[in-house]
Amino acid sequence: MGYQYPSVPATSEEFLADGLNDKVTFFGCGEDAPTFVYIPNHFVTFPSNTSTFKFAYDDEELQGMLENGVAQVAANPRSPAAPKAIGCLIASEAGLSTPGECVDLLEEYCWTPPTEERSMDDPPTSQSARPDIPHSVCLAAVAATVISFLSLRYVE
Repeated sequence: MGYQYPSVPATSEEFLADGLNDKVTFFGCGEDAPTFVYIPNHFVTFPSNTSTFKFAYDDEELQGMLENGVAQVAANPRSPAAPKAIGCLIASEAGLSTPGECVDLLEEYCWTPPTEERSMDDPPTSQSARPDIPHSVCLAAVAATVISFLSLRYVE
């Protein structure tokens, strides 16, 4: 059994047009699917966008990438409230009460799919039309996010 994949932009053009390549974005808010926190990888303090074919990193590279990951969230001028918004998302997903500020932050950071105009001849799109994602993929995404949050806590 797998989880449904959250709604994401249908094309790279839509992704770029919405400016999602430059800011922290949440996919899947309010859906019957996992909510993904997208943090665009870019240089802030370290050139972390390395080749996917590089499998080994020395301690200096690893530390640089971790620090850059924290800076991508904490010091991104395009997503200045991202740390608060991530906290709001975690509290909201856990069913905890959240301050009123969270409503505005979640509205700002949650990506909303465009509404499509359909004729009566077009079949409706349903959650079941999305591909299932194996649990292992979801758990890996959650683990990576938790590691990022933990690193935020310990780096000042």
